[in-house]
Amino acid sequence: MATRTLVLDASVGVKWFSGLGEANVPEARTLLMEHMLGDLRGIVPDLFFHEISNALVHKSSVSMGQIAEAITSLFELDLSRVFCQRRAAPGGH
Repeated sequence: MATRTLVLDASVGVKWFSGLGEANVPEARTLLMEHMLGDLRGIVPDLFFHEISNALVHKSSVSMGQIAEAITSLFELDLSRVFCQRRAAPGGH
């Protein structure tokens, strides 16, 4: 059972698959390992998968095959998704 819960941003997820030129890669990969071992419950916003796909597509060091593998792996991680809804501002704007 997870001992802690953490909301993960797409910038963390990108580091799991493409650490070239990125800061804090070891820390990001430690979070991934903790999630995989069940010590951490990772929560991600609903756009997490799209944001990572987009970031990887724009990295010249990542092939389309690697991107496809990364996305498949992401869905296999059983991350908890939070679906964000936009609230109307007071006054309907």
